[in-house]
Amino acid sequence: MDGATFRVEEFWQWEGENGNLVRIRGQGTPGEGQPGFGEVKLRLMQRLFGERVTLENPRRIDPDGALVCDVYHQGQNLTESSCDN
Repeated sequence: MDGATFRVEEFWQWEGENGNLVRIRGQGTPGEGQPGFGEVKLRLMQRLFGERVTLENPRRIDPDGALVCDVYHQGQNLTESSCDN
């Protein structure tokens, strides 16, 4: 799991599978146990905790069971932006 992976309250459904783990497509972030992981993960959680997101353009389910897709928050595509904002 990496710093661009998070859980959503409502389960997603895609190609016969479902879950609540999501990975933001296109975000290259440190993996768990790597330097910077905690900081990146904290910024993502501060930005998204309790917020509504929209999941679009699912690509695949990664080995951790996360749906890899575009994630929108307040109309902004997080795939195209940094979680630093």
